[in-house]
Amino acid sequence: MSPASVKLLPLVPVLEMAWAEGGVTGAERKMVVDLARGRGIEAGSTADHQLTDWLDRRPDDSVFRRAGSLISALVESGGRFDLTPDDIIKYGEAIAEASGGLFGIRRISAEERATLSRIANEIKGRQK
Repeated sequence: MSPASVKLLPLVPVLEMAWAEGGVTGAERKMVVDLARGRGIEAGSTADHQLTDWLDRRPDDSVFRRAGSLISALVESGGRFDLTPDDIIKYGEAIAEASGGLFGIRRISAEERATLSRIANEIKGRQK
């Protein structure tokens, strides 16, 4: 991550959820962008360009792992972090539900559940 895109750090697990089934749907993309805008990431900014790139092309798994480790370390150290791990999980669940299921059945796929579980363990696992 570049210094300009550090604002994206809490969004990386949410982005990973959007990619859990192999692609980002229009509904998922809108939710991720809306969340970014709500966090002060302005359209056309360096962070926005990075986010757009990540929405268009799935980041390498190492991006997701490093982000999870950084989030966990920040939370564990008691540092100020504007989204709690529970907030991140909540947004991940919303992303998973955004385009899942037929008639509301199985709104979160097995792939999404596995990804969400791993993310939760990664960012909350070191909390005491």
